[in-house]
Amino acid sequence: KGNAICSGKLFIEPIGAPTGHTYLPTTEIMRRMRSVSPRSPSRSPARRLEDTDETQLERLYKPVFVLKPTSFKCSEGQTARFDLKVVGRPMPETLWFHNGRQIVNDYTHKIVVKEDGIQSLIIVPALPLDSGEWTVVAQNRAGKSSVSMTLSVEAKEHLLRPQFVEKLKNVSVKEGAPV
Repeated sequence: KGNAICSGKLFIEPIGAPTGHTYLPTTEIMRRMRSVSPRSPSRSPARRLEDTDETQLERLYKPVFVLKPTSFKCSEGQTARFDLKVVGRPMPETLWFHNGRQIVNDYTHKIVVKEDGIQSLIIVPALPLDSGEWTVVAQNRAGKSSVSMTLSVEAKEHLLRPQFVEKLKNVSVKEGAPV
């Protein structure tokens, strides 16, 4: 979508013997041609485009989530994934936050955008410290929208083998005495 404008002049030459002169329409004919134009008779399309500022050419639309991420539960070590799709004009920028702190692409947090416009935050592996409130903010020049959800990561039970905390010592005691 957009707007392309082109302008030109039409010169009409009379039929018959060439006179060597180019025919130029009279002022009255030009006035009638402009009056039948669906556009403004007083200004050419190119002039109107030059006088129009960017805000009049482009309508701005606040970000809207057409696919909202939802709360998620998983076990420690699994993959957690939030999917969303946001639209707006101009295309919104998205920012991710965990418990109020901004998240960026790093070793465990991957922000991916697919060709169909679906964006994903993928957390591999999910750890109990990833539990909490997750917020995605979409913003552009027209405004800002946000969605919050919860991630619950259930900790694995960490089993440890028994260990001696103190080595055994030989002790001599008399029979019947407390040890």
